[in-house]
Amino acid sequence: MKCGRFTGSRQTLAYVKDVIGRYDKYCRIAV
Repeated sequence: MKCGRFTGSRQTLAYVKDVIGRYDKYCRIAV
């Protein structure tokens, strides 16, 4: 399960969180 990849950027923590949230939805639908 490679849903949402962590680049390790602290500057884009908020962006990463938002992306992960969307990925989570897509992953649930995909699975």
